Amino acid sequence: MKWHNNPPTADADGYYATGLTADMLQIDVMHPLKLADTAIILTRLGDEIIAFSAHCPHAAANLKDGELHRGRVICPDHDWEFDVRTGRTVWPADEPCRLKRYPTRLVDNCIFVQIAI
Repeated sequence: MKWHNNPPTADADGYYATGLTADMLQIDVMHPLKLADTAIILTRLGDEIIAFSAHCPHAAANLKDGELHRGRVICPDHDWEFDVRTGRTVWPADEPCRLKRYPTRLVDNCIFVQIAI
């Protein structure tokens, strides 16, 4: 899977243009990209656009090399599983670490992700 690289252009609220439109995203397909030197992954779950960190919060593995199925991303190194809607750890149970999520916004079908305010 290849990274999409975009120039760092943020609006006043810290939202960066991704260069992708909602029509380009497929359900349970990861679209890795870097915005403001932050590696993230975009995906679609139904009508919802989700952005989350490309780094596993458990051991910093690159999640773009993992699997995404039914809204859950599986780390390629230790098989930890995270719900991309909430960031909560699904497996192993009762783990306190969370997958970092980023707010998204659609403007004229173009996807923007908030990296920092």
